[in-house]
Amino acid sequence: MLDKTSLDNSVKSDSAIIALKDYTPPSGMGPVYTETVRLYQDAANQNAIVNAVSIETGDGSMPAGLADKAAAGVADLINGEKTAGQFGTFLDDEWAKASR
Repeated sequence: MLDKTSLDNSVKSDSAIIALKDYTPPSGMGPVYTETVRLYQDAANQNAIVNAVSIETGDGSMPAGLADKAAAGVADLINGEKTAGQFGTFLDDEWAKASR
């Protein structure tokens, strides 16, 4: 999608981060959205963008069944049932099991 009106509507309705050169989000977006876009643009300018975890397809995708386990682990991380270190270990262990 390249239509500015459609892109702006995606930003307004879903807080989408549009990764197109020269796209400017509509004015009036909140401070969290604005800061997130700034951080994304800074990372893009430093060539530091990586693929999103668990939504890739093809060769870059997670092993079968791992996306659901990763989502459960993220929920545990967010609700405080796992620390960041525990989540990392959990994901490493699950990746190893799924890659055998």
